Amino acid sequence: MLLIALAGLLLYQYAYLSAIRFSNSGTATVLQSSCVVMVFVFVILRKRIQPKPKQILAIGMALAGVFLIATNGRPDMMVLSPEALFWGLGAVVGTAVYSLLSQSAVHKWGNRNV
Repeated sequence: MLLIALAGLLLYQYAYLSAIRFSNSGTATVLQSSCVVMVFVFVILRKRIQPKPKQILAIGMALAGVFLIATNGRPDMMVLSPEALFWGLGAVVGTAVYSLLSQSAVHKWGNRNV
């Protein structure tokens, strides 16, 4: 539980709020929500399964959306500050860690307790 709290929840919350500070709430939320891609990649690598074409398309679209937010569609120009991108990616990692680490605790103690 301590690992979930520190490595997941604390990192996620601090990084998310820092990303808002350096950009805005919409951008920080979109960046943080892309954690689904990280969790998906982790799961397919861990279970050694082949992703379906629809899943690959969805990941590509999610990453394209993050690219468009970060660059406004111009690869030579970064719209986000380096701090906003750093903390946004930190929120992605924190959310993914929180989601993955909490699975066993939820199975053991239930989601309300966790």
